[in-house]
Amino acid sequence: MKYRSPMKKAKGLGSSHHGADHWMMQRLTAIALIPLMLWLMSYGIDVMNQPFETAKAIVATPYVSIVLILLMVAMLYHAMLGLQVVIEDYVSCSCGRPFLIILTKLGLFTLGVISVYSILKISFGA
Repeated sequence: MKYRSPMKKAKGLGSSHHGADHWMMQRLTAIALIPLMLWLMSYGIDVMNQPFETAKAIVATPYVSIVLILLMVAMLYHAMLGLQVVIEDYVSCSCGRPFLIILTKLGLFTLGVISVYSILKISFGA
């Protein structure tokens, strides 16, 4: 407490104790994305050279579907964390920041739902 300035004490400003969790989750998702993206590249090359029905059958296997869902969730969550930091740091109008953050989260959540639904639809052969 001795390092706080009188102005900071008067305004009640200080750490809100959530920045470290945000930083740690972004690092964890980045580490998780390394093997997932390597896996995607190896499967992507195999699937790319196959006819559509064969590629669809490969994606429909349970192992591939689960890993694709994990990849999409980790990638979109990582993107959400990164875009939130970019908006907080570089949007100069503080009145528009919360709206942009909510809009970004809703957009990425929508993409996640569509992605998982698409993978599951292929997986279950609907």
